[in-house]
Amino acid sequence: MELNKTVNSFVRKALAFEGAAEQTIESDITLPDYFPDIVKIIRCTIRPNIMSVNTAQNQLSVEGNCVLSVLYLSEESKLRCFEQRLPFSKLIDVRRTEDCIFCADASGEYVNCRVLSQRRIDIHASISISYKAYCRQCTNYFNSCDEQSVQTNSQSINICNLQDFNCKYFNVNETLEINNAQPTINQIVKSDAQVVMQSAKVITGKILIKGNLTVQILYLSDNDNQLQRIENTVPISQILEIGATDESLEFVNLSVSGLEVFAKTDSSGALRLVDLSASIRADIAVYECTHGEIVNDVYSTRYLLDAKREEASLSQLGEQINESFLVRGEMDINDDSVLSVLDLSVDGIKSEYSYSNGRLTVRGSISLVALLETGQQGIRSVERQIEFEYAKNILNDSEEISAEYSLSSTAVTYTIQSENKLDIRAELEINGVLFNIVKMPLITDIAINDNALKDKAQPMLTVYFADRGERIWDIAKKYNTTAELIMQENDLSVTELENNQRLLIPTI
Repeated sequence: MELNKTVNSFVRKALAFEGAAEQTIESDITLPDYFPDIVKIIRCTIRPNIMSVNTAQNQLSVEGNCVLSVLYLSEESKLRCFEQRLPFSKLIDVRRTEDCIFCADASGEYVNCRVLSQRRIDIHASISISYKAYCRQCTNYFNSCDEQSVQTNSQSINICNLQDFNCKYFNVNETLEINNAQPTINQIVKSDAQVVMQSAKVITGKILIKGNLTVQILYLSDNDNQLQRIENTVPISQILEIGATDESLEFVNLSVSGLEVFAKTDSSGALRLVDLSASIRADIAVYECTHGEIVNDVYSTRYLLDAKREEASLSQLGEQINESFLVRGEMDINDDSVLSVLDLSVDGIKSEYSYSNGRLTVRGSISLVALLETGQQGIRSVERQIEFEYAKNILNDSEEISAEYSLSSTAVTYTIQSENKLDIRAELEINGVLFNIVKMPLITDIAINDNALKDKAQPMLTVYFADRGERIWDIAKKYNTTAELIMQENDLSVTELENNQRLLIPTI
């Protein structure tokens, strides 16, 4: 006998697999004629920019470029910076590509800068490309059927169903003008950018994203070759295609995957303009929060049933986080004394989260880069890491949570604590959403066992002495009747007995 069943499903975003690959970058650089000779290398960095991520036939294709930056001293101890963009293309064999959404990040592992002559540099570098593959994890569960003898026990629960998720790229292009009080540009030394989400809203199958891109630029002035710093905030408003409804709950994490800045002349011919081109990656997840009935037990008063059971992990919407917190640390320069700080910036943030006993903890580290003028070595670059911990009490009793969050640096300041020590204060902003993970048994499917009828040789009425705390459902299942009939026969209004009680059990 075939049952006409109603089957529902819930969907979660699941990490299918992850991995990393190394890409070697090599270059033999000869300085252009208009660059002065190299006297001393201050810092050599490589910044990978990912421009596109594509998949085909179990291969992941990552395209991008690396910005190689060499900061050096020329004659008369003047700072100079030479930059070169080196394209890269990496093919990575992966387990599978179908039904997966890939996100990729790249970071510089090391860079070895060897001076062959005052005008020639040999570069050996390596970048690491890390990737994650996400898939839709769908669990079907039995809801109801048209066979009247089938009895179901359900539990009401709020569920967050994944509607869509994706990793999309878009560009932000802007022309910036430096303040009239600042000198004109001789050469750009360094550029950084952070992006902060402000809002996201789903409108008829599209998502409107608003945020701010904050750009910091360090440049050498045209008149005295001194370091100058400019900062500008560019508003972001972007519409992207997404499979969702207007009532959806959306979470968007924005990150800068590529940045290019070029100085250019204004109408008077002075280098007072900066052309900015930033590639922004948007990790988008959209959820539908609904109220549902989950069947966790089933039987038939007429047939023997085969029921498939499973313990499922369901996602419920928890708290949303939008907070700032302060990270403090020290930067020691043990072998030298600090005369002045020319520049201090955040080079990267790494973190992971844990949850225990109602407390969310995010631990990680901030990579800091300082350009210092020191007493013995002159101008030098120093890198340090500062560890941090963010903790928050969560107002729920879940044993497990899932978190989608982003961290961004909004400010970094310092004070010179002693001749060789800096006191660092960095302000971080955390934005995200927490999901409570509820584990519960459910029925995924039922079937009639070979059309076998149950034995009907039972008395018309049975007397049962029930204990306090027993469920009417369990008693009805044991005696092959229905909970409704027992409650009606014994004039009960509760489904769990509050006292020891004698019950009359009617037979169908």
